Amino acid sequence: MGDKRTRLLLVVLGAIGVLYAGDLTYQSWIESPRQDAERQKARLEKQIRETKLSLAKSKRVAADLEQLESQSLPWDLEVARSAYQAWLLQLVQRAKLQTPNVDSSEPVALSIGRRGRRGKPACHRLGFTLRTRGSLKQVVHFLFDFYRADHLHKIRSMNFNPVGRDRTLDLTLSIETLALGTALRENELSRGVSERLASATREEYQPLVRRNLFDSGRGAETAKKIQFTAVTRNRDGTSQAWFRIAPSGKTQILSAGQPLNCPGLEVRVLEVLPAATILSLDGERIRVRIGQRLVEGTSERARLAHQND
Repeated sequence: MGDKRTRLLLVVLGAIGVLYAGDLTYQSWIESPRQDAERQKARLEKQIRETKLSLAKSKRVAADLEQLESQSLPWDLEVARSAYQAWLLQLVQRAKLQTPNVDSSEPVALSIGRRGRRGKPACHRLGFTLRTRGSLKQVVHFLFDFYRADHLHKIRSMNFNPVGRDRTLDLTLSIETLALGTALRENELSRGVSERLASATREEYQPLVRRNLFDSGRGAETAKKIQFTAVTRNRDGTSQAWFRIAPSGKTQILSAGQPLNCPGLEVRVLEVLPAATILSLDGERIRVRIGQRLVEGTSERARLAHQND
């Protein structure tokens, strides 16, 4: 009986030993390598994700750099300075601003860890100061063209100073530009068109002119004193609009294309109709009926939009 019990215990212990040895073998030869493989797989997947993110970031940086290189001033700094000054003066002339003066500062090398063409610093900052004079309409014209140009530039500061009683403004702009050593052009500015403005048409910004903050209400007061009184035809059969100006009572008779002489406002007759006239009032088209004063005119854009609705 005791021998049987002993043999049974030995069998049980042997079975336990076999199971234990089998478990150790399984852990050592199967489970541990599987866990190591899973950990290695996780590490590799993480590295792949990080590599993909790095590649995507590199592509974005490369695309951004390519865009900046296309917007940059020429990498030749002397050419960049003279070309940009000439471009500013061209904008001033196009906007019909007066007495322009452009100064430029010495280029400042910027350290960004790369070298440009011929071992030069990767980037230079060039500063310009523009001083000129004109009406708010002309300033808006200039700024529209400035921001539509796809150059690597920005206005750092802008100062207005009203001069006299004729709505003239002294304008001073501080402008900063960049010339990359890897710029795509050596001797000319970018000819691209920027999309940074909310509207691509200059007319959308004419309400700024009508809401002239520097006018002190003189323009609106002038518009109250001018009345559209009649439409006639001259000997050539050309329609003419009659305007009476208070308090003098003087009358101006104008055909299409002629300006109205009224200090404080820029008014031009665009079209003479049988019972109305279309005017350009500080750059905005308005319709005035016989008997109305200019201040009572209605915007052509608003009228057409209402008709379309």
